[in-house]
Amino acid sequence: MGKGNATDRYVKLINSKVLPFIDYDELEKSYGTDMAYAKGVLNLLHESMVRAYGSDVLDETKGDNGFVVIPAIVQGSNKKLSLALLDIDLSSSGEHWGTAFLCRFGVVPQSGDDKEAQSKEWVSGIIPYTYCYTAKIPGDIHVDMGRLPKDIRSILSDFKSYDMKLAGDTLRLVGKSAPAQAHGEPAHEARNETRTPKKSTPER
Repeated sequence: MGKGNATDRYVKLINSKVLPFIDYDELEKSYGTDMAYAKGVLNLLHESMVRAYGSDVLDETKGDNGFVVIPAIVQGSNKKLSLALLDIDLSSSGEHWGTAFLCRFGVVPQSGDDKEAQSKEWVSGIIPYTYCYTAKIPGDIHVDMGRLPKDIRSILSDFKSYDMKLAGDTLRLVGKSAPAQAHGEPAHEARNETRTPKKSTPER
């Protein structure tokens, strides 16, 4: 993989500017309440995506030979919500290859046997899940807008209004700004499939 591609830039950006500063306990708590902190984190991840890829509209010319890492919201069959980073193959109509969840244990990849027992149990509890990313990917055949859960739709409708600020070494929610433009057509949603991912973690 060559240096300097947009996927690398995104991963390096969030690894240096976002992920280390998240209060993961606060993030987990927000999943069970109003999702305010989670929305603020999702907004930062989305803004970083736009900065790295140059747009929130992604096609197969973007990323690492068509592979991108992008932010998303997922909802498990147990109704649990979680932010996630997805590995998507833009060259195969948006095929989903891997997921890393953001939870109280940090950034936890779905695949791999090196997870501790508690984080492994957490991941097992949310599978299977529905995912919906914040990017716009024209021609994604793995999208079924009719099955988009209400909770995911609600989060995507206003997450851009939630502002975060670095306080010391931790990201804190500043508040809710004026409503951002509705996340209208964007939310690409699909059921996850059990695959052997080519990439399964944002670490590069």
